[in-house]
Amino acid sequence: MNQSEATQLVTVLNRAGLVPALEGQGAVWASALEDVPYSTAVVVAKRIVATRTSDQRWVTPGDIRAAVTAQRKVHLDGMASPQPPMSLDGDPVREIAWMRAYRRAYGDTGDADEAMRAACAALRVRPDAPAITTTRPLELPALHVGGCSCGCLARPVRAAEGAAHPTPTTHTTAAAGDRDTEES
Repeated sequence: MNQSEATQLVTVLNRAGLVPALEGQGAVWASALEDVPYSTAVVVAKRIVATRTSDQRWVTPGDIRAAVTAQRKVHLDGMASPQPPMSLDGDPVREIAWMRAYRRAYGDTGDADEAMRAACAALRVRPDAPAITTTRPLELPALHVGGCSCGCLARPVRAAEGAAHPTPTTHTTAAAGDRDTEES
């Protein structure tokens, strides 16, 4: 949150009688809430304005931060595990950074589509299909008449394996221990 946004937040809370507006207060709030997105702080402030009782008079940046933390926890507790997009090319360092950005955005918004867009924007990648799918291409079981020792039927399928093998593909069968070649 920048100083202008923090000043707007203080103004809203002041109008509700929850913060005495003082000169320079926006800068202090911006410093205290620099890692909190303005949109998230506004949602939290509106909730505080609606639920605050007269015996809980003043709101501080710490109150906003605590409410944002509680909101993030609620969102993240209900979050399904997303798969990184294929455009990360299976790079584990970038996938971890993407997951962190996704979790942060999901915690703030509770919206999977918005979290996907935010995480992809943070890493400058396209929000495309996940890198891993549990759906097996129909061609794979047909290539392994005697069983599979290469492991492609017992693990998630990587995007590079595709829905069909583009060139003659060699697989080792468990039963014979020999190589079978299947033309696409």
